[in-house]
Amino acid sequence: MSTSFIDYCLNHEKVINHTRQESYKKGDVIETIGTRITEIGIVDKGLLKTVNYSAEGKELNTTLFFTNSILLEYLYFNENLNYTYDLVVLRATTVTWIPAKLFKAIVFEDSLGMELYVHHLIERGLESQRIISCLNYPTIRERICYWIASKNSLEIGRSDIKPDMELPFTQEIFAKLIKVSRSSLNQELHHMEEEGFFKMTRKALTHINQEKIWDNL
Repeated sequence: MSTSFIDYCLNHEKVINHTRQESYKKGDVIETIGTRITEIGIVDKGLLKTVNYSAEGKELNTTLFFTNSILLEYLYFNENLNYTYDLVVLRATTVTWIPAKLFKAIVFEDSLGMELYVHHLIERGLESQRIISCLNYPTIRERICYWIASKNSLEIGRSDIKPDMELPFTQEIFAKLIKVSRSSLNQELHHMEEEGFFKMTRKALTHINQEKIWDNL
């Protein structure tokens, strides 16, 4: 579809005059567990994470919210009207907040809004499946290779690996996604570069060697 759900939502006549945009800096805690949900957020740019803690005070696995992520709608639609986590900023972020009742009306009372939202959920589900499939591989190298190979398709072996691949996140965030330490990821990336899997720049992998990637999956 030519129009995304987020664009449709932000420009909807019911919403356009009822939004507020807020900017946050790294380390800000936007809200904490138990806060009442009155607004749904759309991440315009930046990165956030959810934070929960074990009884021993250890930070549990988190969910990451990138640009164009939607915040809190799952909880709100499930009639859980309070935050179930702290919402923390990982890097400078801007969020557009929409009254929750208006957001819900676009999804459930507007036929095009509902159709676009379903497509949005499909794309989000595919990306979640990509992460789950990636974590099924036991080694860091295999996880890196899967991430590269699955860029355009979840069906390994049925998509061509492009020679260059832009990285939309830092090594720290990539490490969080594939559940490894940043130092281990950095070390493996450099080993793979030395072995000719690819060349690394700050924001991309270039000269990707398809044969080497496939041989490790």
